[in-house]
Amino acid sequence: MASTTGIVDGVAALVLEFKVGATTFDRSAIEQAHDYALDLKNFHRGSHSLSIVPIVVGTCAKPQGTQELQWASDMVAAPLLANADELQQIINHSIKGKRSTRGQSVATGPTQTG
Repeated sequence: MASTTGIVDGVAALVLEFKVGATTFDRSAIEQAHDYALDLKNFHRGSHSLSIVPIVVGTCAKPQGTQELQWASDMVAAPLLANADELQQIINHSIKGKRSTRGQSVATGPTQTG
């Protein structure tokens, strides 16, 4: 259970909150990831101008599928949810969505097949 932050393209930061072994996404984990993102946005000078995307990773949770990036006025997104298998896709779509959109909602996440 560790939180990690990675800067992407100098435009956005991803806050990853890992819940190792978690099969569900508890409200407290979602709030924790959002709080980390807000702290980064408000208390780290280098992050003031960045868009921040918090992602909760329940390593053993069921796939969450397509999710929308929903931006607050401070450019901190509502937390996204991912399991270990779909994390890379969620990250890729978050980055792609951030590059093409500012202040709008965009679909993000793996596409459903089958």
